[in-house]
Amino acid sequence: MTNQKKAKAIRRLQRRSREELREKLDDHISLLASLAKTYDEGAHVVALAGATAIRVLLHQTPSSHAVLGQSGELATLRFVDTATHINPANLLPNPGLVMMKIESSIGASFEARLGSGPPHLLMQRRLPFIDWWETPIMKGPNGKTWSRKDLVLYMTNKEGGAHLDPNISDEELREIEANSFGWRFSDGSVDAVPFLSGPLRPSIRQIMFEVSMTLESLS
Repeated sequence: MTNQKKAKAIRRLQRRSREELREKLDDHISLLASLAKTYDEGAHVVALAGATAIRVLLHQTPSSHAVLGQSGELATLRFVDTATHINPANLLPNPGLVMMKIESSIGASFEARLGSGPPHLLMQRRLPFIDWWETPIMKGPNGKTWSRKDLVLYMTNKEGGAHLDPNISDEELREIEANSFGWRFSDGSVDAVPFLSGPLRPSIRQIMFEVSMTLESLS
């Protein structure tokens, strides 16, 4: 290899500076804030873009280099945890990150709880990244569970955030989204009907909230 080719190879492998990584992190913090605002204004489809932004920030593999992994902060951050955790003694489904919204004569839906919810959630438990990312927090009617990582990668890699899989990869999760854990709503004025929305998009919105709250410590 000539000296000129060696120099080109070295330039290709040059690492980003810490300053540049910080700029990229700030870009994604701003992106999450913009997507959150758009979601809260009613455009829930941006949960797909939100999941992709979270993956870029957090998902670390030998071939996928998270922004926070490259900056060295992924291992030291403690992530805000607002989930209702799975109780092994409870056989019922557990939505995990969302709450039910009930409107009389209209129906019921799932929505992100954001900063509301039971007092113990408002205390903002904080977890090391791996525990926060990989601990199951949603449970379906048949006992199958999903972590935040599962939900984010499903929305990003399978359902169109960054890639639309031609095959249905998780039939049970797809069914939960379609029929809201099999739950029905009735207030006596209407027949029992399915929920108006499934839990996946509001779950992603809640994860966006948790990540944004976590990253406030870096500002």
